[in-house]
Amino acid sequence: MKNTILILLMALFTAMGTSAFSQSSESETSSESSEEFIEEAKEVIKEIKEAIKEAEEELDDAAEELEDAAEELQEAEEELEEAEEELAKKRIVMDENGVRVNIGDSDWEEGDDEDEEYCEKDKEDRFRVLLLDYGISTYMYDGSLNMPQQLDDFSLKYGGSFTLNLHLFRHRLRFGSSPVALDYGTSINWRRYKFQNDFRMVPGSQTVEFETDGVDYDVNKLRATYLEVPVMFTVNPLGSKFTMSAGAFGAMKIGSSQKLKSSDNGTEKIKDDFNLRQFNYGLVGRLGFGPLEFFAQYSIDPMFNDGLNPELNQLTFGIALLSF
Repeated sequence: MKNTILILLMALFTAMGTSAFSQSSESETSSESSEEFIEEAKEVIKEIKEAIKEAEEELDDAAEELEDAAEELQEAEEELEEAEEELAKKRIVMDENGVRVNIGDSDWEEGDDEDEEYCEKDKEDRFRVLLLDYGISTYMYDGSLNMPQQLDDFSLKYGGSFTLNLHLFRHRLRFGSSPVALDYGTSINWRRYKFQNDFRMVPGSQTVEFETDGVDYDVNKLRATYLEVPVMFTVNPLGSKFTMSAGAFGAMKIGSSQKLKSSDNGTEKIKDDFNLRQFNYGLVGRLGFGPLEFFAQYSIDPMFNDGLNPELNQLTFGIALLSF
């Protein structure tokens, strides 16, 4: 549109220039040139008016399209608000505390004070999925963390001995307004024990047997994976962020192996049960305030099968990365 108007203006100026030149070079025809100039100017002005009229019509069309777009945007905002309200009713929350599904009705509204919100949620049963714990893996012999001289081969490097505990789900069941609740769930537990010394555990042996082969191992780890079911009683007064849990757990071993890494042999993974106990049970405790939670877990059953030495009891302690 702007191009059209410019072209018309250029035509007008050209016509004016042509007429002026004609007047100066041919004085005897000046009156005829003036009449032609006036006629050309009228035609150009008429075309400019028509172009302006077309521009106004196009602007009107554009304004209508903008109004339609604004109405569609408003409708989309209303639909989004309705979707947010519907999602809020489902009480599903994903944040640094994991994926949480609260069971029960609540009058909580966005914008409430944080403590009031916590108190309101605390009246409900809690169901959480995919929570994570991280801790140190070790074991005790005769009630002590220090290994006697005859068990020096089982000394650990704590930098590489760890436990990763993935809670598939946890459910805290309230007893009315009582501060005591029942806490239970299911989790997968990966335990890693990194030895200080260089040796191979002998697979298929009837005892806990190992051998040295003169290889300097950069990594020497015993790895075990368990399926665990903890059941705890939790003290959590309504409106308080403090929690204290104590109870027991049962575990079933679902896999074990030894991982060796050296410059001579590269990386080796030897799968065997290594006489690790298939089922064990123990005690578990958790202490938390708000999102921060510490835990400790002790196996009452020895680490290896009955009657086999050494009699080591597994111990894990650490922090909840995604707390309940």
